[in-house]
Amino acid sequence: MIDHNAILRLAQKRLPPKEIANRLGLERRQVAGSLARLRKNGEAIPEYSRKCSRKRCRVSVEPHVHDNLTSFADARGCEVSEIAALILDRVVLDDLVEAVLDDGGADGR
Repeated sequence: MIDHNAILRLAQKRLPPKEIANRLGLERRQVAGSLARLRKNGEAIPEYSRKCSRKRCRVSVEPHVHDNLTSFADARGCEVSEIAALILDRVVLDDLVEAVLDDGGADGR
């Protein structure tokens, strides 16, 4: 059974249909159908944020890191791996790798 209220709550947080489907164990078409029905019935459902939707390589993170990044990803309407990739991009582009690692450099000094 599809929980339309759960879909509505997540959609109002601007999560994309794919993410809503993943979280609720549904198919994306079920979520899309539910959203269409909800909109037709007058529910105010904002368009989801596409800030993080650029094509990129996936970044795998440890479970505790994933947990810590979840709220940041939710706020931006993207997946944790996408927010991790955005952070990694910024660290590299701003030449902060050595500062983040803080291990004395490649030669260990």
